[in-house]
Amino acid sequence: MVSTGVSRIEGIDPSVAQKAPVVVATTANITLSGSQAIDGVTVSESTTDTPTRALVKDQTITTENGIYDVMDASWIRSDDFNGTRDVVDGTLVLVTSGSTQANYRYRLSVSGEVTFGTTAIVFTEFTEDAATLQTQLLQATDNFLYNGDMELQRKTGDDSLPTSPAIINVDEWYVFQNSVSEGTSAQNAESPAGFNNSLRIGRGNGLSGLNAMGCQQGLLTADSIGMAGRDVTLSVYFKAGTGFSGANVNVAVFTGTGTDEDPANMSAWTGVLTPIGTTQVITSSWVKYSYTAAVYGSIGASATQVGVRFFYTPVGTAGADDNLYVAGVRLHIEDIENGYPRRLFYLESMALRRSPAPAGRVSNMGGSDPFSQCHFLAFNGNTILIGGKEEVIPNGALSVSGGVIATYASCSIDRVLAQTLATDTKYYIYAYMLNGVMTLDFSTTTWFNDLFYGVRIKTGDPAMSLVGYMYSDANSQSRGNATMQTIISNFNRIRYTLFTNLSGTTTSVSSLTEINSAQRIKIIQWGDDLAFPVCYPNCQMSVTGTAQVAIGMAADDIAAMAAQGPGVSATFSTTTSRAESMSVQMPQPGDDRFMSVSVMATQGQAGTFTINDGMMFMNNIQA
Repeated sequence: MVSTGVSRIEGIDPSVAQKAPVVVATTANITLSGSQAIDGVTVSESTTDTPTRALVKDQTITTENGIYDVMDASWIRSDDFNGTRDVVDGTLVLVTSGSTQANYRYRLSVSGEVTFGTTAIVFTEFTEDAATLQTQLLQATDNFLYNGDMELQRKTGDDSLPTSPAIINVDEWYVFQNSVSEGTSAQNAESPAGFNNSLRIGRGNGLSGLNAMGCQQGLLTADSIGMAGRDVTLSVYFKAGTGFSGANVNVAVFTGTGTDEDPANMSAWTGVLTPIGTTQVITSSWVKYSYTAAVYGSIGASATQVGVRFFYTPVGTAGADDNLYVAGVRLHIEDIENGYPRRLFYLESMALRRSPAPAGRVSNMGGSDPFSQCHFLAFNGNTILIGGKEEVIPNGALSVSGGVIATYASCSIDRVLAQTLATDTKYYIYAYMLNGVMTLDFSTTTWFNDLFYGVRIKTGDPAMSLVGYMYSDANSQSRGNATMQTIISNFNRIRYTLFTNLSGTTTSVSSLTEINSAQRIKIIQWGDDLAFPVCYPNCQMSVTGTAQVAIGMAADDIAAMAAQGPGVSATFSTTTSRAESMSVQMPQPGDDRFMSVSVMATQGQAGTFTINDGMMFMNNIQA
């Protein structure tokens, strides 16, 4: 029997399925001895109890391949890869480093029992193809269609129905009206219980076009092959508008045998078939309809693309609400009913192959410090999720006026316009839509994570999305210079260093006293961020005595430093003069805050403590 336990002696896992990771993997034949560079990484014998492991896979003599411990002399096979019971055909190993091999996994290919030194050992790159991964993702959520609940949309408002299928504001759904463009479609709040939205398709009051109109979604090959040869069920909610003129709705599932053919033209797919095709009479109430393979037939074993289509043909002249409403569309394997499956917004966006990275960035607005404005600009994309909808950030560039601009002396505070920021106050910056225009709002109300859409929103106001954070100074302005940064973006932050030159004198005191209030570093900071202040003062005591010197830290108030104590201390004797190097890693704040950093001193007796010169700086600051 092959061993799969844990060696209590060697402290490693000799599992035959997945080996402990290796540092590097070879790319050519090597000499199995001594320190050497492999794939851009120099490996040598470990100085600890944990060996440096390397995957050797390219030897001219294939019996030499395997996992080795790197040694200064001859390399030795690793303890989990040196015995007959350690490996089998299919054993995997992960490579953690290297200029070309990092994060690759390799699969062992052998025939029969392995005898080291005799059996040819061959490794091949192990990949899980995109199609398999995509199928697993969709089967796990039990819906092969994207955005079947009509939640995702790129913009608001109606779209005119085109004369051929075209993508619309409800993502991944194509709409059409044959021959004549006379109608509209839109995401609509009219929806069945358990849903927020539907897709509305129909004619405007008084229009007389009689061409078929509807919607469809054609899946790409990677999204479809998991259904090949399987029984499927299509379920959908329909509702007829009060003036719906169609006799019924046509329902169809299309399949094809091509690769990634036009999803907007399913009727022309190679080898096109319609395993499900029927008409459905609908009512003015929401009703769920299901169409199963038991009645209509399975997806063909050779199918490589699958799609769905719904349409109706209007009659006469349209009255009010001559519309078809569609919601809760689901295509899944077998007749499984376990509630409508939903992916979180960011997972659905990732599945749609759209960038999940948030776009946009808040920064000071033009000019020079201090700043009377800030703006929110397109950065790493140009859309942001607001109120569950993707909204486009207006055009602009960092070097010119643009984006969404806010003037501190006349801005929106908690949705009240033409307000002036208070002095010395922390404000969260939110983006919201005001009459269709993206607007920045300032509020002292904190944010929380909306788990459904995966974004930070204002507490109590889900239509406001967090984009930044700032501290207004004594003149209700934001700052940005070498010693202070009082505005920070929520998205796409950049990192930099703040610094200040040091000098100053303090007299005998019994508690921590700030050396020079003009030499503070000031930052605005998110609760999940860290700051690293470092100080290099040249210090001197004029009389015998002791002094403690530290980089002090306080949230909001320098005076609070005294209660926190010194971070680093140094003892000085008579007329000593020497340079000190002090650094403190500030603890993660936990809460969003405005923070000042300064050098402080205390001494036990009368005398003078002086910082002649020096520098204090903070690395890793975000903005």
